[in-house]
Parts: sequence; structure tokens; C-alpha cells
Amino acid sequence: MSKKNNLEKKDFAFTKILHTISPILLIALGILLIVNRSHLDTIFSIFGSIIMLIGLIKIVIYYAIKPYEKKAYHLQHGIIVLLIGAILTFVPFFANQFIPFCIGLLILVSGISSIINATNLKKISHNWQIPFAFGILITLMGISTIICSMHLSGVIWIVIGVMLIISGIMSIINAIIENHSKSVFSKQNIDDIIDI
Repeated sequence: MSKKNNLEKKDFAFTKILHTISPILLIALGILLIVNRSHLDTIFSIFGSIIMLIGLIKIVIYYAIKPYEKKAYHLQHGIIVLLIGAILTFVPFFANQFIPFCIGLLILVSGISSIINATNLKKISHNWQIPFAFGILITLMGISTIICSMHLSGVIWIVIGVMLIISGIMSIINAIIENHSKSVFSKQNIDDIIDI
């Protein structure tokens, strides 16, 4: 039982770190796209390597907690993120068309993830509307980025960069709201147990 609790704590810690790092990476990538597009291959190789590492960690977490609790989303998310990272890292000749498509896909996955988290948050808190709305906006930005990737020009790279920055900021706000709501819910449960 304690091994299961230990793995759940590690899973929670990794997920919290991932939710902190991912928006920061989106913002940094957005700024790089706006400021310096001359080194796109290098930027996306580094970004792709980081994404592949995150995907591998998610897959390892799935197999580590599989005997105790099956959380299929770790495996599915890990495989998708690993594939996107591999494409960004090892296929630089697609940079002009495919990388913006992958960025749009990442924003889309982030938005869908935010919608799922907001739906789960609805069960424990009344503060789920803002994360849900931001999740829908992030999803729409992902779809817009995918559509924009079909009509690339210098301006579109700037638009994609701005969308990444906005998506990162919304993800940070969502994480703050979710963490606050979860801590309030936990405190209320502890108070209810003490009252009994």
C-alpha cells in the first residue's frame, strides 16, 4: 500500500511540474518565434528533445503505476507527445510546414487537457468555469494554428508565436485556479473529518 501511495505522490509531483513547465515552454517558444526565426531548426530540435523526454517520462509513469492503478491517459498522452517530439527533433526539412502543424497540435492537446481538467474540477469546486472557458479558447487557438500552418508567411510565424504566448499564460492561470480549488476542497474535507 505504501508503494502505491509513494508512486501516486511521484505521479502527482511530476504532473504538477509538467503543468508548470509546459506553459513556460510555450511562452518561451512563442517569444523565440516572434524575436528570432533564423534558427528555427535548432530551436525545434531542442524543443522536440524536451517534448520527447516529457513523453518518455509519462510512459514510464504509466508502467510504474500500472500494477496499482491503470491511468491510460499517461500512456496515450506519453505516446502522442513522444511522437510529436521525435518529429520536431528528427525531421527538420519539414520545418516550414510541419512544425507549425505540430505546434498547433500541441496547443490543441493542451486545450483538450484543460477542458478535461476543468470537467474534473467541476466535481469538487464551483470555480471550474474559467478553466473550462480557457480550455475552449486554447483548443480554438490550436485549431487556428493548424489552419494557419497551411498558409505560412513571416506574419503567420508571429501570429503562431503570439498564440503560443497566450496559450501559455492561459495554462498558467488554469493551473493556479485548479490548485487553489483543489486545496480548498482538501481543506474542507479535512475540516469535515475533524467535525465528525
